Amino acid sequence: MNICDSIERIRPIGKVTCSIFHGVQVLPKKKRLIKSGFVPLPDEYWVLIKKEEAQKLILQSICYHLEDDEKILEESKVFELISSFVESFSDESRFVTNFDGSFECISHSYLDIAVVIENSKGVLGLICIEDSH
Repeated sequence: MNICDSIERIRPIGKVTCSIFHGVQVLPKKKRLIKSGFVPLPDEYWVLIKKEEAQKLILQSICYHLEDDEKILEESKVFELISSFVESFSDESRFVTNFDGSFECISHSYLDIAVVIENSKGVLGLICIEDSH
């Protein structure tokens, strides 16, 4: 089982999509989101965040219900897994999120939080946490 499989299975409710891309799989954000079955939000809905902020956002989104912030999983159970995922990307990678206060979703759920990891060639990884699908 790879790291993304583990991340996708750990959250007891909703849906988690996690992917890492290499070589020809690295595509520009719009193309990668469409190919992965997501809605390609316009650039103005994406917010640049630091690597540490991305790790914290992913951890909180997996461990807490997105709508009412109710705890659904202990952070200690997933901290190492999320840390390993985020640290697998170089410091030159950019982390962007759709969590900008507008509640624009990339999934077909009523609420999601996504983090996309990219470089100058395209998307290297993505994670999307949905409360329902």
